[in-house]
Amino acid sequence: CCSSDSCSCDYVFLGKEPMTWSQAQTYCRERYSDLAIVNNPKDMNIIVDNMDKNNLYSFWIGLHENELTWRWSAPEELYYNDTKAEFWNWATGEPNNQMDIPHCVGIEDTGRWRDLDCSLLYCFICFDGQDGAPQAKVFVQTPMRWTDARQYCREEHTDLVGVRTSAENEELQSMVPSGTLVWIGLYGDAWKWSDGQDNLFRYWEKGQPKNSGNGLSCAYVGGGAWTTQPCDTKSSFLCY
Repeated sequence: CCSSDSCSCDYVFLGKEPMTWSQAQTYCRERYSDLAIVNNPKDMNIIVDNMDKNNLYSFWIGLHENELTWRWSAPEELYYNDTKAEFWNWATGEPNNQMDIPHCVGIEDTGRWRDLDCSLLYCFICFDGQDGAPQAKVFVQTPMRWTDARQYCREEHTDLVGVRTSAENEELQSMVPSGTLVWIGLYGDAWKWSDGQDNLFRYWEKGQPKNSGNGLSCAYVGGGAWTTQPCDTKSSFLCY
């Protein structure tokens, strides 16, 4: 199974012996690859279509809650030794770290960064370039959600733009129209896939995710959409 938005996985439904999330993770890693990742809507449709065939309607997948980490969209060799962000230019009160939204970053015409819901529609900046060479930056005037903007940049250019220094931030600031916000390639996510893949596809039920109040939660497919459950709950699970 790969992490590309266009890839699909071969899934194995396991329901005879309910396990906690960590037990299921160990089981999948010992016998298959890992707990299931879901790359895209096509993957989710495959899972839903196979629920009836397997008589299995609720189960663990490989997504689990972790510490909120801010990362750049661009692969590490294009910008950093690690994709974790090192330069910051947050606006006052940011990042807001709101629990019930996906976190993506927009840059204001002041050069300050805002922690925003990834589903909002904004223009964005792509870049062209590889291996640390000078990056050509491209302003795209069509408003999109952050994930759609990233896909566009990856198809038409290299990726959403990253920022390494204050000088680069000033360059981006000069490209932002007055009074607007523009997506850049920084995102924050407290939800991680068990196998470490960097995949932002989510299929949360309305009102999810939410913390159980009893520690960290894990993602649980129930009736098609994703909800959260305490990770020590015993359930069926899905491997790949």
